[in-house]
Amino acid sequence: MVKTGGCVFQKVSKLVIEGGMFPSDMKRSKQEIFRQITNKKVNDMSMTYLTTDELSQRIKYDPRTIRERLKDSVLLEGTHYIRPFGGRKILYIWEQIEADMGQSSVNGTFAIPMANGGVCNG
Repeated sequence: MVKTGGCVFQKVSKLVIEGGMFPSDMKRSKQEIFRQITNKKVNDMSMTYLTTDELSQRIKYDPRTIRERLKDSVLLEGTHYIRPFGGRKILYIWEQIEADMGQSSVNGTFAIPMANGGVCNG
């Protein structure tokens, strides 16, 4: 084993090979890597689409709160919900919402989510 910069090279190369990452990706933050892995898992399985009422029953929020406070601030179009066929109806993607709910709890650091998917630590 060769130690480079405080991390074991063997573990890093294993992550590169198994995770499908390239050495240029090593400069990315842990949050970006977690998002990539989570998105891979979500894309590999079938999606569960929920209406606002169904989502409210699962996450124990009022449907009005979801529509007025969470949608477009925490829940982003294209990531957490879609508008099928370009219509007005909104269907939420349960697997992505569930993954992101757990991510902020695991993270434990204060961060402000940005529109481009990054975070502002402040």
